[in-house]
Amino acid sequence: MTERGVSTVTVEEGRSVAYAEYGDPDGPVVFFCHGTPGSRLAGELVDEDARAAGVRVVAPDRPGVGASDAASRSRRIADWATDVAALADHVGADTYRVLGVSGGGPFALACAARTPSRVEEAAVVSGLGPPGAPGDDHTLGDRVLFAAGRISPLAARLPAWALARGLAAVEDVESLVSDPPEPDQRLLAGEVGAAVLADAQEAFADGSAGVARDYALLASDWGFSLDAITVPVAVYHGVEDGNVPYAHGEYVADRVPEATLTTYEEKGHVAGIVEGTAAALDRMSG
Repeated sequence: MTERGVSTVTVEEGRSVAYAEYGDPDGPVVFFCHGTPGSRLAGELVDEDARAAGVRVVAPDRPGVGASDAASRSRRIADWATDVAALADHVGADTYRVLGVSGGGPFALACAARTPSRVEEAAVVSGLGPPGAPGDDHTLGDRVLFAAGRISPLAARLPAWALARGLAAVEDVESLVSDPPEPDQRLLAGEVGAAVLADAQEAFADGSAGVARDYALLASDWGFSLDAITVPVAVYHGVEDGNVPYAHGEYVADRVPEATLTTYEEKGHVAGIVEGTAAALDRMSG
């Protein structure tokens, strides 16, 4: 079913997963794992680069986020790989690549860990490391949500609701990013800033429960080990990232056996994502 650029597919438990497509419809398939809070609309940020690289980007909403149905409470991040594999069957991709940004990084890694026979390569851009990774330089709001998420998804509901209320009233997009350096400020002042805000707001289209569960999953055992990943993984991270510490990128790159790390000096969270996704898509075009 397709409506206004949004498509859906039915996966296990009879759930509906919503997704949107960007880039070149005839290119190799790259599944785009949005950040937290985020949605399929994050694909707007990579559409132009995906077209230039000649890749087909498929950007799904995670369970309970955007237009996707909620999933079982027993899920872990590792289970996302099953949803992506079902979506790959639906769009006709026997093998594919995965790209995750920010809070979507762990979900991309889950695909690499759980379905290595289908994932040709993975990329993590400004991605979050697992619980226990060094660096606690998250924003105050994220620190509260992760702390609540470690207790339970229910505990994270109130701060997630407060975040939704805050996003609905945002006038200065720069407030979404912690202490953005100059390259990030320039991006946020233009179309990128508008796209970032729309993406985050769409995450709460059906309430705050899905976003709260995302934070709880990220703060809990992911269900796989980084050192067990056999798929090549490219990691990209801005040194001045004030939302996801650069140390998280180093941590992931050090522990995934077939990983590389590309560093962006003087770039924060948003500029790192913009440059990193462009580089990742270009790499995945072959």
